[in-house]
Amino acid sequence: MGKNPRNYPDTMLSTESGRPMTRGEKAVSFKIEGKTYTYLQPAWWCSLDDPDDQEGQLVDEDNQIADMARRTAKALAHWEKV
Repeated sequence: MGKNPRNYPDTMLSTESGRPMTRGEKAVSFKIEGKTYTYLQPAWWCSLDDPDDQEGQLVDEDNQIADMARRTAKALAHWEKV
């Protein structure tokens, strides 16, 4: 599971809704060139169990993981076309 950056408290409140968020990893999917790619995104999530609830907050290295996942998916999509 994604580590707790900067020793944040066990729960945080969402700035969007005020709901409590907990630290964890959640499957996130996106499409590139018509193909769906899924990866585990560490972040603060309002729900770790509900796949339809995507409310959460990326902090610190979470953004790097999201960027790396998208770059990797773009590269895979390119190579799958070749």
